[in-house]
Amino acid sequence: MHSEPDAAHPAQSLRILMTPGGARPLFNALLAAVPGSQPVWALPWSWRGYPETAGVAQRAWATFQQTARRSSWRRWLPRPLAQTLIGWQYNGMRRRFEREPGSLGVCWNGFDRNRLVFRLAARDAGRACLCAELAPLPGVVTLDAQGVNDANSVPRDPAFYPAWAAAHPPRLDWRAIGAHLTARKPRGANAAAAAGPAEDELAAEPYLFVPLQVPGDSQVRYFGDWITSVEQLIEAVELAARHLPAGWHVRIKEHPSSRVKLGHLVGRQPGSRCRLDNASDTFTQVRHSRGVVTINSSVGLQSFFFDQPVIVLGRAFYGFEPLVQRARSAAELAAVFGAAASLTVDAALREQFMRYLQEAYFLPYDLKAGGPLTAAARQQLGLLMAPT
Repeated sequence: MHSEPDAAHPAQSLRILMTPGGARPLFNALLAAVPGSQPVWALPWSWRGYPETAGVAQRAWATFQQTARRSSWRRWLPRPLAQTLIGWQYNGMRRRFEREPGSLGVCWNGFDRNRLVFRLAARDAGRACLCAELAPLPGVVTLDAQGVNDANSVPRDPAFYPAWAAAHPPRLDWRAIGAHLTARKPRGANAAAAAGPAEDELAAEPYLFVPLQVPGDSQVRYFGDWITSVEQLIEAVELAARHLPAGWHVRIKEHPSSRVKLGHLVGRQPGSRCRLDNASDTFTQVRHSRGVVTINSSVGLQSFFFDQPVIVLGRAFYGFEPLVQRARSAAELAAVFGAAASLTVDAALREQFMRYLQEAYFLPYDLKAGGPLTAAARQQLGLLMAPT
């Protein structure tokens, strides 16, 4: 997988921050695949600081306030003390990277709390940090040294994909993975929702479909762009829906995993052309829609399997034209809704883009099934770990 190490390039091994618990199958597979790798169960501490310590501690403390559980000690300590302790963790982890030649970091997403401290410690020690995340397709995960979601390394230049596809004959049927898409099951009270309308009723009127994301989701917080909350998305869609062609409407579905109910915000304006439909299957609504509207959710990318136009409001790694339609403001969204009947799809570019994701970008690993890395996954991991 690698050339023999020498003094200038010591053998690469991983230091893996073992949170969250749901990522353990992947982390254990990585530990087994790379000799010399070690788990990091807790960040080490050191009071000897760096010039970057205060800035990192301030940034990490802010994410603790936004995202940590109420029981977390960092949320309740006085800010100066909490930042001091976080800074000691940064110091300790950075020193560990510095004294272990060839070590690379691995953490989940790298955005919040200890994961942010860990990633920045690796960066400031001059080490790469592979960021892992759920992928929007089944049977694969994201593992990227640049970041995840809109911070990832997927090329945004549409000219890249025809050239890549010409140099790489198809190895997979990119549409085959779409057969394994299943809508997320609702939790709690949502699980008892009544049956939705029949498919012929969904197909009777033209509509745009808006699958809501979880309020407070990191995708919205970090990459929402002009949309800063799910509540604002609903308001923006309600206003834009007034510009739809005659006979059109918008269907909105709350995220099945959301603990915060926002359905009462849908359709409350006089003459609203928006309808709440939490009962119908997500992909059934995608299939019969005339387009999907999203901030940057996985459903936007998954809609490619159904050949649907996609309107992206926030920042998404798949959110570049002509792969999708962008709406960068309320005025642009109203204009897109007004021309909804003329939305189109660049089928060739979508095929090239999806082939690249499946064949060259995502790590083939089923987080639910667990188990060791396949030969293909080991080969891709080797490329990610190769010294640059």
